[in-house]
Amino acid sequence: MKPPTRPGALSPGFTLVELLVVIGILAVLTGILVPVVNRARAKARQAACVSHLRQLGMALQMYCQDYDERLPPWAVASAPTTGKVWGQVLLPYTADVRVYFCPSMGRPQGAGTVLDGSPFWGPTHNYLMELVYCSYGYNAMYLSSARLGSVASPTETIAIVDTTFSGYADHGWGYFAAFPPSMGGHAMLADRHDGGANVTFLDGHTKWHRKEFLLADDSLWDLE
Repeated sequence: MKPPTRPGALSPGFTLVELLVVIGILAVLTGILVPVVNRARAKARQAACVSHLRQLGMALQMYCQDYDERLPPWAVASAPTTGKVWGQVLLPYTADVRVYFCPSMGRPQGAGTVLDGSPFWGPTHNYLMELVYCSYGYNAMYLSSARLGSVASPTETIAIVDTTFSGYADHGWGYFAAFPPSMGGHAMLADRHDGGANVTFLDGHTKWHRKEFLLADDSLWDLE
């Protein structure tokens, strides 16, 4: 026999109206929380990207100390097909190839994708090809093989910056070289971090800037 229900006691179940109210509240909360969580994740990836660029900036400084204050070349021999690019030149100073890849992009895809079999990618995924299409580009047109002392303003000269490879960004492809606006830099410079890019300047400090600011003119590329 069921015990009698006390006057005013709550029903053990939900009515349809109550259930719909709960679902509505959960939907509203989800709509609020999901964008917040996504922004937090994006900021975390951006912070990791800054860390990568700082490490590359330190590697650049160590290279210069070992080579009589001379900056690395952007490419050696017949790169990118059989030679070395700056990323490979700095690899002994980083000890970890993962720092060349922005967390917002990941490692470039090759095998099993539309890029498989293209002349730009081999099935072995060797370091050379990965670093040609890494997430970061070197200010190649100005800094390649230059001496540190020849740079008038290291604190305002771009050294390494977020890049993208037009048409292949969805596959995680950046590009190893970055160019000033007068040389078509808009096509390669990325804006994947809230409309801007992370930049390591020649003095080693790393900072986020809007893409428009970085490409307003050639001044940050030391080509005035």
